[in-house]
Amino acid sequence: MGNPQKRAIKNYLSRLGQRGLARFEVLGRDADRDLIRSLARRLSEDTLEASELRASVSKSIAGAPPTPGGILAALRRSPLVGAGLDLSRARKKGARSTCDARSPRYQHHRRRRQARPSESFAGLQVINPIRGAA
Repeated sequence: MGNPQKRAIKNYLSRLGQRGLARFEVLGRDADRDLIRSLARRLSEDTLEASELRASVSKSIAGAPPTPGGILAALRRSPLVGAGLDLSRARKKGARSTCDARSPRYQHHRRRRQARPSESFAGLQVINPIRGAA
């Protein structure tokens, strides 16, 4: 693309911006091409009809706002309510989590942290008598 062509595109986009418009691409079905174009053309107009159309489309896309307690109501409508399911799990001995304070890995890292030499303070270095100078 040559310099004059880039300049022409830049000027075109700036003129669109001055009118409050923007150029963008959308992906959609080929059958909806004319619908999308006519909708965009109508929405780009600064009329009362465009404002009403914008509000109508926004309302239909947004749908109803979620109501409080919606998840609880859905769980209560579940067909498994009152089925007498036993949801308890048997505790099984296995590998402990690395976050468990009793796990060997946690203990190892805790001991290593305690064995490190202290930080230096104001240019003085505190030496750990076991490990020597850092």
